Amino acid sequence: MKKNLVILAIAMVAAACGGGESSDSATTDPGATPTTAADTSEATSAPTTQADSSDSPPAADPPGGIVLTIGDQVWEFPGAQCAFFNAKAGEDGSEWNVSNVQDGLQVYVYVDGFVSEVTIDDITNGGNPTVSWAAEGDAVSLTVNGDDILAEGTFTDNVGGSAPTTGKLEASCASWFEG
Repeated sequence: MKKNLVILAIAMVAAACGGGESSDSATTDPGATPTTAADTSEATSAPTTQADSSDSPPAADPPGGIVLTIGDQVWEFPGAQCAFFNAKAGEDGSEWNVSNVQDGLQVYVYVDGFVSEVTIDDITNGGNPTVSWAAEGDAVSLTVNGDDILAEGTFTDNVGGSAPTTGKLEASCASWFEG
């Protein structure tokens, strides 16, 4: 069963990498300093532009999304790839994951009968990542309410070695892939 989830995760990452990257995230460079809670309002508000003379409506943000906050660092992903196996997420026997890739970072939530984890990793710098945080097992609590996921826990910094830090992930899935 874990093999099926690994295949689903790979398919989701491939789908996420296939589209163009958005510049709406709070962090635009994996080496850049993530925004803090104090400056997220500036990071998420975009300047308004005058519409052109065509009658087409402005492009909307993709539905769903993921916001991960660890300490005073905030990462925003404008969409979520969501998949489940055996049963819908949140139901008994379900194995599921939620992920997105943006600006060289991957956020990932994974649940099966034995493991629950939430991670964010720099996936562009191989053996020398700039970001790698994880909360797993008893260190993370996950709640699923329909298409919404809430994870709260204590994250371990695998790069900087800072003290365990509390964090929260909020995700909304526009749709679920059934595997």
